[in-house]
Amino acid sequence: MKKFCAFFMLLICLPVMAQENETVLTRFAQAVVSGNRSLLAAAHELEGSLLEKHKALAAFSPEFSYQLERSKSANRSFNSLTGVEEDYSTRRNGISTGISQRTPLGQLGYSFSQSKTEYTTSQTSYFNSLYLSWQAGLLRNDARLNSLERKMIHANFDVARAQTDSLVLDVLLSSTQSLFSRVITARSEALRRQNLSFYKTLVEEAQIKLENGMGSELDLKQASMRNQQAETELEEVELSLRDQDRKLASQLGTSKWDAELASFSLDPLIESIPEDLEVEKLVDEALKNRPDYQLFENRYELRKAAFDRAREMSRPDLSARVRWGKQGRSFDKSTAESMNDKSWDVVVSYSTSFGPDGKKIDFTMEKEAIKAFKARLEQKRADVEISVKQAFEKLAFYRKNLASLKASEKLAAEVLEGQRLNFQLGKISLLDLTRYQQDFNGASLAVAQGESRLIMSWLELLFETGRLDDFLQVTAPEELSKINGYQIVPVDESVADEK
Repeated sequence: MKKFCAFFMLLICLPVMAQENETVLTRFAQAVVSGNRSLLAAAHELEGSLLEKHKALAAFSPEFSYQLERSKSANRSFNSLTGVEEDYSTRRNGISTGISQRTPLGQLGYSFSQSKTEYTTSQTSYFNSLYLSWQAGLLRNDARLNSLERKMIHANFDVARAQTDSLVLDVLLSSTQSLFSRVITARSEALRRQNLSFYKTLVEEAQIKLENGMGSELDLKQASMRNQQAETELEEVELSLRDQDRKLASQLGTSKWDAELASFSLDPLIESIPEDLEVEKLVDEALKNRPDYQLFENRYELRKAAFDRAREMSRPDLSARVRWGKQGRSFDKSTAESMNDKSWDVVVSYSTSFGPDGKKIDFTMEKEAIKAFKARLEQKRADVEISVKQAFEKLAFYRKNLASLKASEKLAAEVLEGQRLNFQLGKISLLDLTRYQQDFNGASLAVAQGESRLIMSWLELLFETGRLDDFLQVTAPEELSKINGYQIVPVDESVADEK
């Protein structure tokens, strides 16, 4: 698939991503493309479509035929004059060859035959012939029909390829969504561990204050209860983390995937998101690059070609066949080989049906089908514009929202630090302190979720413009790279050797 310069100019303007994160995301995307079972299945299906394309195009290649014949014809008859039953059996040996080719002028053919016939009367006859033939429709344009059929064959494969391209982007988007969900779950686990450590410290402090006469049994019970709740919350998030790992394993196609792929900092990714994006340019890029929109365009081209072919075929079936050649038949072999007899024939044929004309019905059906598909194509174009604008607006919202979340986290941290000092001085209760701790934990988790949503909104915008695979710098696995014309660049040999 062609690379569009305008989009690459957009990518060049992006701030440079930190090398470690770029490597991790690229490694993850490459692992998905190389191991995802849905993509591997789609690769084999696409290869089958390519073979089907070659098979269909074979009808336009020269066709050579060779026939070897050997026969015996037994024939006995009673001769009333002699009163004897006589044998008129014959033996025949012969060969025939021919070559034919579909051309813009019609079907051209060239044939040669040679035979030898032996009779029971001890006689032998020889036959040779050489003919050139031409057959074409007088009202149907053979050149146009050939061109339309070729166009339909190529369009069918373009449809299959666009389906595979669309699946690649869908799988990459869903996989990266699972990846960032796992990142958020891991961040939540870290906060839960930190929270558990905090409540363990509170239990110890409540115990010390109780022993020194500065605390109460109620504070100790509350601290122990909060500590138990923190342990339960940690177990719950660990269970969720294992579920996320299993989901990623399914998408990566292996249960033994590297957990380091889901361990990276989000800050450099956030800094790499450009701010000066223009929604109209993004819509134009989406209409050029999105494989699902190209799928509609390819299907529309296929429908148009089918409509034009049906219109051509709806014309009266009037055709002509011309054959010219020479032949020789003789009891003498050399006389037969000279082929002194010249011959030619012209046949004009016309066929029609007294019932409903199926060709005209096909033309009417294709006419209605192309009108329906044109409406679907216009609706798809509108859907693409809407989805790009929505993704653009989401990106702007999450960028602004993240700034507010970070400000809230900073404030919650300052409040918590001050209230911890008040708790140690006995100015507030343990219940008040735990509320401030929960506020800080919620603010920290909200920041992590906000960062993840901002990055995902950027990846979704890339997905909507059809360039998520370029941004993630994925290369095709062997099953896809060997297919001619596939959009993802082939795997580098050194990389393949390492794998």
